This record gives sequence, C-alpha cells and structure tokens, in this order.
Amino acid sequence: MKQLILSIVLSSMAYCMIGQVTQQTQTMALGSQTAFTQEHKDASEKHVEAAWKDVMKKYGKPKFNRKSKNWESLEATIPTVSNKPLDVYLTITEGKGMTSTAVFVDNGMQFISADNNAEASDALELFLNEFADATYRLVVEDELKAEEKNLDQLEKEQSKLEKENEKLHEDIAEYERKIAEAENAIVTNIKNQDDQKFAIEEQKSLIEKVKEKLNSIGKK
Repeated sequence: MKQLILSIVLSSMAYCMIGQVTQQTQTMALGSQTAFTQEHKDASEKHVEAAWKDVMKKYGKPKFNRKSKNWESLEATIPTVSNKPLDVYLTITEGKGMTSTAVFVDNGMQFISADNNAEASDALELFLNEFADATYRLVVEDELKAEEKNLDQLEKEQSKLEKENEKLHEDIAEYERKIAEAENAIVTNIKNQDDQKFAIEEQKSLIEKVKEKLNSIGKK
C-alpha cells in the first residue's frame, strides 16, 4: 500500500514538474531579453509547434519567421496578461527526450519579466501552464496511439494463434480419423492374411494331390 501511495505521489510530482516556467535572459532576434522558459518532457518539436498554434489561435495566430527561426504572434491579445496588444515570440530547441521553449513577450514598452511587471509575469506563467498542458496532452495522445497500436498487434497475433490452434485441432481430428481408418485396415489386413494363408495351404494341398495324380499315371 505504501508503494502504491509513493507511486501516486511521484507521478503527481512528475506531472507538476512538466512545463514548469522559469525566467532567464536569453538571446533572440531582438537581442538579449527576458525569456519564460519551459522544458517539455518526451515532447518533440512537432508536439510543441502543434500545441502552441492551438493555444495561440484565439489570441493571435502565430507565424514562423524563417529568418529569425522564431514563431511570432504580433499584436496578440491576451487579456489575462495585458489589455494592450503584445508581440509574442517563441523559440524551440529539441533535445534528447525533451524539447525546450523560450517565450518572449513585448508589451510595446519592454519585454515582460517578474522584475518590471510582476502581475503580468504571473498571468503569463499561468498562460504558459496551459501551453505546457496542451503539449503534454499531445505527447500522451501519441503515447496512447502507440500503445493502442501495440494492443492491435498483440490482438492480431492472438487471433493468429487461435487460428493456428484451430488448425492444429483440425489436423489432430484428421490424424485420428486416419489412425482409425488404418486400425480398421490393419484388422482387415490381418483377416485377409489369414484367409490368404488358408488359401495357400489349400493350394499346396491341391498341388500335392495333383502330383500324386501325376505320379500314379501308368502304374496300374
């Protein structure tokens, strides 16, 4: 019971750690700015991109800037963060077993951080928690698809084994039928051998009689 409780607690802690937001200075197209960074465990770049586009579609459709290699949502409207348009930039770095993201938000006067706008910073972190959840949901959905595919494969193999088992039983039934036929044939064969042996003895006896008949010619 203790192990079960520990497993549940660890799972809950692991989930809470997913997409945890930290603030740090990073370099982006507009120089060194405060970034809201996250690490998305088991997520690929495609997971992150899909989640970001889904979360941002109601605030300001993101576009990929090939030159800066950032996702940009210019003049986005995120009421919980600011009542003014925001320029939101996202950079994605795919790693081993995880993908890191950095979000930069320009409110027109400065890039938001906990130092210059604590309220907006807190709201932005809550917003990014939604993004982390959306990313993790895609990861788990793909995990579910993979496991369902594994189940489908296992079920196919089970079906194949059942058909093989059915064929083996059919073979056994056929073998048993042939064995029964062979056993009956053996009985018939033994009877035929006995009949044949009797016929041979009868024939030998007849030959002896014919020999005697032959030898008796001219002896009277």
